[in-house]
Amino acid sequence: MIDEEKFRKRLYHLIKQSGKSQSEISRELGFTRTRLSNILHCKSTSVVTLDVIADYFGVSVDWLLGRNDDNE
Repeated sequence: MIDEEKFRKRLYHLIKQSGKSQSEISRELGFTRTRLSNILHCKSTSVVTLDVIADYFGVSVDWLLGRNDDNE
């Protein structure tokens, strides 16, 4: 089960920590800004998308989804 609140907080934290704008990250991931916004609001995503995001930030998908607190 996904902890949506943890997911949002963690993804926002990773974006802020990167020092980049959401638009910059969207471009680097090959997403539209709208797609990233939808992901941040838990409206639409896929396993592949989550894997791409986790790889980009160097964290595990399980950590990103709030399934554990070990981000490796």
